[in-house]
Formats: sequence, C-alpha cells, structure tokens
Amino acid sequence: GDVIVFLDCHVRPMDNWLSPLLDHIGKNYRRIVVPVIPMLDGDTWKVDETRMGVKMMFDWGLKFRWFEDGNDIVPVMSGGLLAISRRWFVESGGYDTGMRMWGSENIEQSIRTWLCGGEIMVARNSRVAHVFRSSFPYSINNTELYINKLRTVELWFDDHKKDFYAADSSASRFLSRIGSLESRRELQNRLQ
Repeated sequence: GDVIVFLDCHVRPMDNWLSPLLDHIGKNYRRIVVPVIPMLDGDTWKVDETRMGVKMMFDWGLKFRWFEDGNDIVPVMSGGLLAISRRWFVESGGYDTGMRMWGSENIEQSIRTWLCGGEIMVARNSRVAHVFRSSFPYSINNTELYINKLRTVELWFDDHKKDFYAADSSASRFLSRIGSLESRRELQNRLQ
C-alpha cells in the first residue's frame, strides 16, 4: 500500500478513524498524521472522551507530556499511533534499527521529520482510544531506554546536547553502548 499505519495492540479505533488520516497524507506525502487519543479502560474497554491526548512535548531530559494548544501542528507525536506515506517512511529512514525495544523512537522520528522537510499533524476527526497502563506487564530495561535517548540526542541535538546531559546527569555513562550512528548520520546528511 501507499500508506503505513502503526497502531499499538492495546487500542480501540473509533468509527471512521482511518479516512481523516488518509486525507491528511493525501495533501502532503511528507506529513505524518496522528489521531486524537482518548483514554481506554483496559478492563471494560470503555472509552473516556473527557481524557484525551492530542500532542506531546518533551523537556531536556526527554521526558514527555501531553498538551493541547488548539492548533493542528504536532511538535512530538506519541509512539505507536500514526499514519505515514510509505514514500516518506522510506525516504526519511524508517525507524532507527539501532534502537532497542520501545522508548524515544517517537521523539527521534518527530525531530527528524521536522528538521528534514516533513511535518506532523493531528487529524482531529480521527479517534483511536488507547489503554494507558499504571504499570507494565513486563520488565523495562532502563539501559535500552537510555540507548534510544542517547542515539536521538547524539544525532539530532547538536549544540543542545549539553542541555540534555545537564538535565540527566546519569545518561552519559551509557554513551559507549549506543552503537554506530554512521548510517543514521549518512541519512541525516542526505535529508538536510
């Protein structure tokens, strides 16, 4: 297909959720589109339309939070709920295969998109409800989360690397474990 849609496994797409995403991509193949994300109760599968995520932002430590400012431009998308044209996914480098499990891939992809000629928008008439767990049913490897953050910072933060390392003083001890960034730097040079 011409469009790739990523959905976490613990979601409930609402009626007519796909068409608005496709319409947005039809206007610009370099546009990533996210739905509005209502909270979904994992026990009852009931959607709470009063609690919704629209867009995200992050601090210098790469901790992110939801916010809403009324416009459709999304600085940082959430991970796991997005639509992207196959052409832009391939052109922009897909996911960084040097990253481990999940965590910060959404920040890296968002920064790369904005710095390399793409855009991220919310389709306000698309809703995909999501279960937000209070705890994970599996163990989280914090080292792998740091590897993902550091790959993002070392590749895209330029003069702002110092802000990240000042906000998270323990991060630098994982630098030797991030692997090679050579292929991602080649991608960066090609896109910018």
